This record gives sequence, structure tokens and C-alpha cells, in this order.
Amino acid sequence: MATSQISVRLDDGMLQKLEALLAERGGTRAAAVREAVRDWLQEERRRDESDHLEARIAGSLSRTRKEISLVRNDVHVLMAFFDRFVRSYLVHTPPVPSEALDAQAVTANERYHKLMRDIPSALQNGEGLTALSSILE
Repeated sequence: MATSQISVRLDDGMLQKLEALLAERGGTRAAAVREAVRDWLQEERRRDESDHLEARIAGSLSRTRKEISLVRNDVHVLMAFFDRFVRSYLVHTPPVPSEALDAQAVTANERYHKLMRDIPSALQNGEGLTALSSILE
């Protein structure tokens, strides 16, 4: 490995602290400066990696925020649809006389299963809630 020599000037206070540490731990000025430069370069690399990671996290958070917004809109649409469905049911469905409860339960069960069969195909056609509302009519 090729090496180069540089000259570093330290103020008296820094030099005294360095000399005290070297006396305590051992080593040379050159080794201390090499270690300091190595640490500084590693810190720069970590800072670059940290900046890259932060940018990736920010992008992920931005995408997640957009997706949550879309889901929130979908939930609002579903709530409005459910409100219309319940309101329509309550307005247009008279109470069932007690003597017709058994027959009505069979009919309701058949209609429910038909609706559950029709929902996936209506949603897969891309028509969404529009297709569902026509099924319910």
C-alpha cells in the first residue's frame, strides 16, 4: 500500500490533550492521527448510509400515507353504500307476519347466498359498487 506524508498543525490545547492520552494509552502521534482520520472516514460512510436509509424510509412513509388515504376513501364509500343499503332495507321491507317467518327465512337465505355469489364477479368486472347496487335492485 502506498503511503503519503502530511503535516498537521494542532493548537497547544489539543496537542497537550493528545500527548496526555498518548502517555496514558501508549502509541505515537502518527498512529493517533491515522486512527482519527480512519474514524472520521467511517463516520462519513455511516452518515451517507444513514442519509440513504432516511430517504428510503421517507419514500416508504410517503407511499404508505397515500395508500392509507386511498383506503380511507374506500372506507368512506363503503360506509355511504352501507348506509344506503340499510336505509333502503328499512324503508322498503315491511315486518314479516309471524305465520310467514319460516318461509321468509328460507327465501332470505336463498337471496343472501345469491348475493354472496354475485359480489366477487361484480367486483372483478371493475364496475365495483355500481354493479353491486344493480344486483341489489
